[in-house]
Amino acid sequence: MKEDSSRAQAKILVVCAANICRSPAAELFMHSAWATSKAYERLSLDFDSAGAHAIAGMPRCEVSESLVGQTYATPSQELPEDLSEYDLILTMERSHRGPIVVGSPSVRSRVFTLVEAAQLAAFIAGPGLVLDAATGVELGDQSDYDFDSVPKLPDESGQRWRWFTAELDAWRGQVPLNLQMDFLAVVDIPDPHDYQQDIHSESFSRINQAVEVFITALTEVMSR
Repeated sequence: MKEDSSRAQAKILVVCAANICRSPAAELFMHSAWATSKAYERLSLDFDSAGAHAIAGMPRCEVSESLVGQTYATPSQELPEDLSEYDLILTMERSHRGPIVVGSPSVRSRVFTLVEAAQLAAFIAGPGLVLDAATGVELGDQSDYDFDSVPKLPDESGQRWRWFTAELDAWRGQVPLNLQMDFLAVVDIPDPHDYQQDIHSESFSRINQAVEVFITALTEVMSR
């Protein structure tokens, strides 16, 4: 694959309800995972987080900070008025998509739950599937999917990133839920603050697993 003279630039926004617990943790998980990716030099990914129902300035969750092992640099942040600068917007729950799309209808195709994005990314990069079709790998006649319309994978990093985000949207609703990974079978990541018992560890484990799947697939796409 040809080397680019400069890194492509892209931005991802992670959203939960109040931006005090799940989304700031997911932001840090994604930043850390991408910083150690072998495709890091091909794509400069900036991560941010916000809350669909956040009250600006609310303190962040201390349990969340302890689980990620880091104090969050800023208090809770509301959704930005202009979301057009973000290439992807990843939510913790399906219910968070509503305020985003109502406020910024033009970004509808860029909004996914984190788990949904992980499902789709794993499908795209999976053997014998979209990425193979886009790179000319012989798939044979046994595929359950029609890959004839899949565009060729571009060489240039920025175009390749845009190919990836477009394919996420193109395959939305067509991907099996679990992909042999049970932790991706449920789309919503529960809010620990909605439960009487402490489920921070459970929710954060699911966030981390989804982030790992997403970043692994993106790395494969950017490195192929």
